[in-house]
Amino acid sequence: MAIKKFNYISSATLASASGSITLGSIPGTYQDLAIFFSMRHDSAGVTNEVCYFRVNNNTSAIYMYSNVWGDGSTVGISGTNHSANATEINYIAGCPGGSSGTGYFGLLELYIANYASTTYHKSIHGSSVIPRENTSSAARQNLVSGNIRTTSAITQVQLLASNGNFAAGTTAYLYGISS
Repeated sequence: MAIKKFNYISSATLASASGSITLGSIPGTYQDLAIFFSMRHDSAGVTNEVCYFRVNNNTSAIYMYSNVWGDGSTVGISGTNHSANATEINYIAGCPGGSSGTGYFGLLELYIANYASTTYHKSIHGSSVIPRENTSSAARQNLVSGNIRTTSAITQVQLLASNGNFAAGTTAYLYGISS
């Protein structure tokens, strides 16, 4: 088996609060993509907030996903079925809200297979963690997998805040995966 190589493509860091963080101009020269997000939400009175994910700024119903999460005492599932596509992948990750302890950021690692293909749909898999310093619950772990039902090559990825904004310092890193 060939060793996979991570090739840095780009990164973005929010200098001020914003409702989304976008990585664009993605070249089609790699086999897969890996994206790493470090995020925090600015919503006051909230310890964790939901994040959404979209590609190519496409708001059509092309996203299918399954989501499993747990925090040590509670577990849950959510998602779409084959006949009910969504306009984004809801709850791709959670992130600490404005009431979380100072300096706490959530982490999302996302893998997109065959992102440049113009023949096949795109499979995704992601894992995220939300530290929860100001609650009695343990950190929340979230696993997501799904399908982006388009044969268009992915040239842009976007992480969206569900309410309000991501805080300054939210960062995204994009890597192309090659053999």
